[in-house]
Amino acid sequence: MGTVRVIGGIYRGKTIPVSLKAHDIIDITPQKVKGAVFSTMGEDMHGRSFLDLFAGSGQMGIEALSRGASPVIFSESDRRRCKRIQSFIDNNCPGAEAMVLNFPARRTLRYLSNRNISVDCLFCDPPYVREKGVVQKYDRIIEEAESYGTVRDSGMIIVQFFSTNVLRTEIGSWIMRDLKKYGTTSVAYYRHMDREQEEGD
Repeated sequence: MGTVRVIGGIYRGKTIPVSLKAHDIIDITPQKVKGAVFSTMGEDMHGRSFLDLFAGSGQMGIEALSRGASPVIFSESDRRRCKRIQSFIDNNCPGAEAMVLNFPARRTLRYLSNRNISVDCLFCDPPYVREKGVVQKYDRIIEEAESYGTVRDSGMIIVQFFSTNVLRTEIGSWIMRDLKKYGTTSVAYYRHMDREQEEGD
């Protein structure tokens, strides 16, 4: 078992357990990348909701909780990882408004839609596809999130992916506003087309 640390907010310094067994390998967001993502979104997340769609260790959602996001929703298809996320929240985040769902991504989007839940920020970090060129699954995820109304028009979709992948700059009504590369990891930031037009007026 390894650990990663919360790097900002009220839970700063707390360690999050991560299983490093070969059968439980997940792509852990590097600390530098995590810090850059929250610097871009804004260090203070109070008043904003957050969906960690492929939660893995849960560190991105926990980081959002630490910085005041509420509610924070974790979606992870692996039951053991969900239990570790829930255990961390129960033991370290008293009173936090958090929801841990042991669902695949599509089921989570449908579940939230059926309950009229939308969020201000969707963080999407599915298992890396280590290929060059266009990877269609990112298109499908954003298109499905749009069809389910997962993210408010004023919100943001953040996609973490392998740097040799190519993501479309426009997916449905969402436009890539920024793209940052950190070695083998890249992060794309999408804003809704209507929001971009409002800010351009």
